[in-house]
Amino acid sequence: MVDDEQDVLTVFKKALGSKGYEVDAFNDPTKALIDFAPGRYDIVITDVKMP
Repeated sequence: MVDDEQDVLTVFKKALGSKGYEVDAFNDPTKALIDFAPGRYDIVITDVKMP
């Protein structure tokens, strides 16, 4: 998950984590892109409007 608002990341991480999902949360899109690798993630949730 990528979002520039820490509160949003926390809510989604807790909600999805409670359902058994493993969640990596990034508030810096550059760091997220560095961590992304082909086949590493099944889904990406991202904020469309980020600085």
